[in-house]
Amino acid sequence: LVGSEMCIRDSQRTLALNPNHFGAMAGLAAMLEEMGEFEDALEIQKRISAIHPTRPGVSEGIQRLQKKVGSAEL
Repeated sequence: LVGSEMCIRDSQRTLALNPNHFGAMAGLAAMLEEMGEFEDALEIQKRISAIHPTRPGVSEGIQRLQKKVGSAEL
């Protein structure tokens, strides 16, 4: 968990310097999803889609996370 926290912090620093850094956003979304933070991961995937709607895997990631968020709210 400590390693994940460091990676998340690094991604957040990168995004503070460059809010449109796709790699940092994608990595952060993946880590958050792995940690079960589906709503936060979904928010980031939506940000990626708003900036780069044709980026491979974004639509699928949004759909997958929407299902996870929906099932978590039940």
